[in-house]
Amino acid sequence: MLSLSNKPTTVCVLTPAGRGAIAVVSVDGAEAVELVEPLFTAASGRRLGEVPLRRIAFGRWSGEPGEEVVITRLEGRVEVHCHGGVAASRAIVDSLVAAGCKAVEQRDWLAGRSKDKIAAAAHEMLGRVQTEKAALVLLDQLNGGLAAEIERIATLVDHEPAKAREALHSLRDRWSLGQRLTRPARVVLTGPPNVGKSSLINALVGYERAIVFDQPGTTRDLVTATTAIDGWAVELVDTAGLRLATSGVEQAGIELAREAIAAADLVLRVDDARTWIAGEPAATEFDAWTAGKTMVEVANKVDLLTPAECEQLADRANECFVLTAATTRLGIDDLLARIANVVVPAAFEVGAAVPFTDEQVRAINGALIYLASGDGIEAKRTLLAML
Repeated sequence: MLSLSNKPTTVCVLTPAGRGAIAVVSVDGAEAVELVEPLFTAASGRRLGEVPLRRIAFGRWSGEPGEEVVITRLEGRVEVHCHGGVAASRAIVDSLVAAGCKAVEQRDWLAGRSKDKIAAAAHEMLGRVQTEKAALVLLDQLNGGLAAEIERIATLVDHEPAKAREALHSLRDRWSLGQRLTRPARVVLTGPPNVGKSSLINALVGYERAIVFDQPGTTRDLVTATTAIDGWAVELVDTAGLRLATSGVEQAGIELAREAIAAADLVLRVDDARTWIAGEPAATEFDAWTAGKTMVEVANKVDLLTPAECEQLADRANECFVLTAATTRLGIDDLLARIANVVVPAAFEVGAAVPFTDEQVRAINGALIYLASGDGIEAKRTLLAML
């Protein structure tokens, strides 16, 4: 199909070449929806033109058993989100070119848009995202979400500094989301040897990642696995069992566990459920390592308890700990929900401005400091330097 407009509809892969889990293809032009629609089958059965702007549509590209894709319809554009790597995005581009689109390179696509620092940073980070939700947030910033908010706040500084401060505080609060876009939350499993940590991480990930062996001290190195919880990347870390080491190798593994705990966003303290029957697990010299850390207690191996013991622990579980049996997946959904409550970022409206680099947050903090001292000129200069 040939474009009837003066300006051809173009197609471009926005995500940089790399190992990102998501690739984003942008179709730009007056006929974007018309050209994409015949190639996309929505799971809902709706035509793409019927999908409201900025709403997500899930479906398949070029029919069954085509590539699973997520599509967002924007003003004058359509974004196609597919699996990362070259093959999937290349196939989508080729089919659109055959339909009448003109393929353009990333540098040409960017040249026709604002050259602000925020858009450039968002484009670079797109190649490193691991989930669809993270890619959507970054695309909002690439499309000007954060830049527009910074410009708006800068105009408030002159005449409404109180509103400018309020807006900057709101923006800074969204850093909890921004820092998760390319850095998964780190959840560390720790506890005594032979309490089922390795089995538990396998159950959480859904496949066998950690070695399971019924002998204390089996895990002597860090074993990591990345999964998605509520659409956000989470890195799970299995550590050596904490006990007085019997060898130099085991001691090295325990030291690695200490370092992992120190860097954790959340610690899962795993114990054998039988130790909770008499009260709580005994204090150890390793408890100081988790002091001040956000922690969830896990009573694992409940499948080894008698029915009466299970009933006894169930009455206390919600407040004190989570009951699990890793080998049967009992309680895994409850544990995933607890993890999500701690590490999954708060949701914001589609299109919300979100700072996503350390440099941006430093600038926001700097502007707040200048406003607090009454120096609106420097506050405004600091904000505009972000663009």
